[in-house]
Amino acid sequence: MVGYWNYTVWLTYISTLLAVLGVSLCIINPGHSADYAVLCLLVCGGLDMFDGKVARTKKDRTEFEKDNGIQIDSLSDLLAFGILPAAIALRLFLDSSIKEHSIAFAIVVVALLFYVLFGLVRLGYFNALEHERSKTDDSVLKFYTGMPITMAAFFMPIAYLFKFTNMSSLAFAWLYFAVLVILGLLFVLKIKVPKAGKKMIIAFSVFGCLFLIAFVLLKFM
Repeated sequence: MVGYWNYTVWLTYISTLLAVLGVSLCIINPGHSADYAVLCLLVCGGLDMFDGKVARTKKDRTEFEKDNGIQIDSLSDLLAFGILPAAIALRLFLDSSIKEHSIAFAIVVVALLFYVLFGLVRLGYFNALEHERSKTDDSVLKFYTGMPITMAAFFMPIAYLFKFTNMSSLAFAWLYFAVLVILGLLFVLKIKVPKAGKKMIIAFSVFGCLFLIAFVLLKFM
C-alpha cells in the first residue's frame, strides 16, 4: 500500500473522515444536519492542534515521511476548515427562504466558492513560504502571514451559537455567512498573526468543552 498508516497520521486521517462526514450530513440531511456538522468542525480543530505534536514523538521519521505528513495535513485542512464551513453555510441558506431569491442565493454560492479558494491559496502560500524559510532559518515560527485557515474551527462554532437565539433562520444564515466571508478575506490579507502557544491550546480546549456544554443545553433543553 502507498502512503503511511502508522500512528503519526491517525489524527489527520480521523479529521479528514469527520470533515467528509460533516459535508455529507449537510448534503443528504436537511433540517438540523448543520448542528452536527459544526460539531465535526470543532472536533477537527481539536485534532489539528495535536496531530503535529503526535507526529513529532516518532524520532525515526524520514524526511519523506515528514513531507508526506505536511502534505496530507494541508489537504485535510482544506476539507475540514475550507469546504466543511462553506457546506454548513450553504445548508443554512437552503433551509431558509433564500431559495426564493435566486440572485441573492447565487451571490452566496459565489462567495462561498471564493472562501474555499482563499483557503486553498492560504495553505499553498504558507507551505511554500515555510519551505523557503527552512532553507535559511531553523528558528521556530512565531508569526503566521495571513489568518490560519484552522481558525475557522474557533470562530465559526462561536457564530453558530447565535442559531439558538430569537433570530430567524435567514437572519442567522446571513450572520454565519458574514463571519465566514470576513474570515476568508483574512486568509489572504498580509497580516501577522501570532502562532498559538501552549496557553492558546489550553484556551481552545476549554472553549471546545464550553461550546459542547452550551450546544447540548441550547439544543436539547
